[in-house]
Amino acid sequence: MISIIVAGSGSSGNCTVLKDNKTGKALVVDCGISPPPLLRFEDVVGVLITHSHNDHVHNIRELRSKPIYGTKEELTVDKVRKALYDDYSNVTYVTSLSKYEIGPFTITPYSAEHDTPNPVHYKIETKDDSVWYGCDACSYDDEVVFAAATSCKKIMLECNYDEDLMEEDNHFI
Repeated sequence: MISIIVAGSGSSGNCTVLKDNKTGKALVVDCGISPPPLLRFEDVVGVLITHSHNDHVHNIRELRSKPIYGTKEELTVDKVRKALYDDYSNVTYVTSLSKYEIGPFTITPYSAEHDTPNPVHYKIETKDDSVWYGCDACSYDDEVVFAAATSCKKIMLECNYDEDLMEEDNHFI
C-alpha cells in the first residue's frame, strides 16, 4: 500500500510524500516547503515536480542530491536552474505518457493545463496500489487524463490557487 503524507498544501508551500509501506521507500511530490521531519532522507528515492510555481519548487535546493523528475520546460526555468546551481546530473526530464521506474514506484506523467510552460500530473503505482497526483488547479476534461485519474485506487488533487500570489511568483526568491 502507498501512504499519502501531506506536509503542506497551499499558496505558502506544497509538499506531499508517497511512501511504499512494504519497502519504506518514498517519493516527494513537489517541494515548495520541506518534507515532514519524520521522513528519513535516505528513504527518498525521487522528487517529482508538477510545475515551477514557487509554492511547488521553493525548497528544491534542499533535495537536489536526490533524483529529480519533471518536464524540461518546468525544470529549466531560471529560479529552478539557479536553485540546482546549474547541476542537472540528478535530473530526469519526463514526457507525458512515458513510464519511469523509481525504486518500487512506476510513474507516468500526464500533460496538465496550468499557467506554466509544461506542467504534469502523475500516476504513481506499486505492485498493489496506485495514486493519482493532480497538478495545481487543473481541469480534467481530457479523456486520457480523466481515464488515468479515475483508474487509480487513490486520488490526491492539489488545488490551491491564489491569482495575486501567482502574479508575484518571485516572492520567495
